Amino acid sequence: MADGLATRKPAASALNGMMALVDLFVLVEEYEMLSAIRSLAVAGHILAEPSGAATLAAAWKDRHEWTGKKIALVVSSANIEPQVLVQAMQATPLWPLPKNPGPTIDAVEGRKRCSRPTLTVAYQRLAP
Repeated sequence: MADGLATRKPAASALNGMMALVDLFVLVEEYEMLSAIRSLAVAGHILAEPSGAATLAAAWKDRHEWTGKKIALVVSSANIEPQVLVQAMQATPLWPLPKNPGPTIDAVEGRKRCSRPTLTVAYQRLAP
């Protein structure tokens, strides 16, 4: 299901880099990735493929480790097969989702009401 995470034989340089830089590896199940896809889609209006949603699934699995800490998750790609998206939208979400979520909060209005510094994220799709 998570083709973006699969490899037959890792490249030595990539494996060495991960071993040097990565502090923690978390194994997640397919149903956890499906739940993360649904949660991202409904709560965040973000469409992620299973490999991209694996970061949220892993963080949620160990969420008690992160209490009171700031973490960053890379949620990549919307390269999801239609049948996987159907499965995901039928999966149990990671947290209770509103029945009718409505539109997301306007970022500018959200910043006006926020007393702490905020981070604005922008992306640009690069040509192949």
